[in-house]
Amino acid sequence: AQSGLTAGLHTFTVTDANNCSTTVEVTINEPDALSAAASNLVDAKCKGDNNGSVTITPNGGTAPYNITPAQTSLAAGSYTFTVTDANNCKTTVPVTISEPAALEVQVTGTIMPEFCSGDKNGAFTLEISGGSKPYSYSLNKQNGTFIEGTSDQSLFDFTDLTGGKYIVYIKDAIGCSSQLEVVIPAGIVINPVAEVNYSCMNNTSENSVVISIDSSNTNPVDLDYSLDGAAFQSDNVFINVAPGNHIVTARHTNGCEQSTSSFVVNQIDPLSLTLADGELNEIVATTTGGIRGYEYTFEGQSYNSTNKFIIYKSGTYTVTVTDKKGCTATVSKYFEYIDVCIPNYFTPNGDGISDEWGPDCTINYKNLTYTIFDRYGRIIGKYKLGQKWDGKYNGVELTSGDYWYVLKLNDPKDNREFVGHFTLYR
Repeated sequence: AQSGLTAGLHTFTVTDANNCSTTVEVTINEPDALSAAASNLVDAKCKGDNNGSVTITPNGGTAPYNITPAQTSLAAGSYTFTVTDANNCKTTVPVTISEPAALEVQVTGTIMPEFCSGDKNGAFTLEISGGSKPYSYSLNKQNGTFIEGTSDQSLFDFTDLTGGKYIVYIKDAIGCSSQLEVVIPAGIVINPVAEVNYSCMNNTSENSVVISIDSSNTNPVDLDYSLDGAAFQSDNVFINVAPGNHIVTARHTNGCEQSTSSFVVNQIDPLSLTLADGELNEIVATTTGGIRGYEYTFEGQSYNSTNKFIIYKSGTYTVTVTDKKGCTATVSKYFEYIDVCIPNYFTPNGDGISDEWGPDCTINYKNLTYTIFDRYGRIIGKYKLGQKWDGKYNGVELTSGDYWYVLKLNDPKDNREFVGHFTLYR
C-alpha cells in the first residue's frame, strides 16, 4: 500500500524478479479547503444579558460539520468558534459580542426630608446614565405606568413626598431596566402644648410657660422655641411672660416648625388684704390679687378658706392670707367688742315695743341658755338662743314685778355666766 501521498497525479512503476516492469498512473483528489464565516451578529441587548447570538457558516471541507461553542444565548465577550468537518478537519472563527453601557441610576444632591409629619414636602432627584435615551420611570409600581422623559433628559425630580421608602423603576428606550430604593426621612411630630404655671417668689407672683412636645422626640437639643415670633431659645420654659394671648413656635433641627394653640397668661395683681366689720363682733377679710384659692389664719390659727372671724373681746387682731401659690399678706387692726345686751325691763302689752324679754347681742353664742325665776326662786321658764319670754306662765299673764335670770354663754371661747334681775311692767 502506498501512503502519505499528496493530491495530484502519481506514476507508479512495478518491476518483478525477472526485471520485467510496468507503469501505472494514479490521480489523488482532495476536498476544498475548510473555512467558515460569521454573520447575523446580534449583541447583548442590555448590560449583563446573555441574549447575544451569531451565525457561523462553514465552507469547503466535508459535511457534516460540528460547531462549538453554541451560537446563541451569548453574553458579552470574545469567542472562538471551532468548525470540524467529517474528516476532522478544523477551522476557527473569532467573534466579539458587545453590550451597551449599563443603565445606572443614582441620587444626586440632597434627599430632602418631610419636615413635619403630614407636610408632604419630601423630595429627591435621580440622575440616570447609560442605556439608551429616552428614559422612563415608575414610582413604586414595577408593572405600573411609566412616565417617559425627554430625548435628552437625565435628571428626574420627585417632590411632594411623605417620609418613607420608595422604589423607582427605570427603563430605557430599548427596554433595559434598573431600580433604586430611596428613603426619605420621616416627618417630625412636635405637637407643642403650652402649660401656664403660676408661682410665688419672694412673695411676688410669677408665671412660667412650659412647652411639652410629642414623646417621639427623645433628644431635647433637637428643638428650640420662639415666643410670639421672637428669637429662638433652647430652653422650653419662658419666665414671667407678659399678660395676654401668646403662641410659642417649636422648631426641629430638620426644619419642621409647629406652633401651640393660642394661650392666655393672666394678669396677677399683688396680693392685697383688708379687714372690716361684718356682723356683730365679726371680722370680714377681703382679698384681691394673687392666685385664688386663698387660705386664712386668724391670730395664728388656721381657718382654711374661711374669711370671717368672731371676736370675744376688744383688741388688735392679725389676719394672714396665703394664696394658692404661697404668697402672703398680713393685716393687723383694732376691733371693738360689743358685749351681751341684757334689758332691765319689758312691757308685754301688745304694742309691739318691748313685748318680750331676753338677752340680745348674742348671735355668736349658739349654745346660749338662760333660766327665768320669780322672786321666790321658782323657775318660770328655760330658754335658748333666739327664744324670748312673753311674760306668761303656762299661758297665764304674770303680774308686774321683778324677775331673776341666770344666763350662760356656754362657749369654749367665752364661758361667762350672768345673774341679775329685770322688771315686768303692765
